[in-house]
Amino acid sequence: MKRSDTHLFNDRARARSQWNTLVGTKRFHVHFTLGRELAQTLDETPLLAGLNPAAYEKWRSENKLVDNLSNRFRYASLVAGAD
Repeated sequence: MKRSDTHLFNDRARARSQWNTLVGTKRFHVHFTLGRELAQTLDETPLLAGLNPAAYEKWRSENKLVDNLSNRFRYASLVAGAD
């Protein structure tokens, strides 16, 4: 999270030494995702597959919620619980 924050808000961003150490161990698989790629990933999330997108948008606007993964999970669990 700190690496993303630094990258987004500092045009001279450099990775912290702890980040470089973790990545350098090759024990962790890291994929740094920002911007358009992240938005595309969220849009392609199959979480709402099989659910009515119009109903989701209605629920979201009624509850004054933004479209994010947490709210998609909440909606999917509500719909699944109603069945």
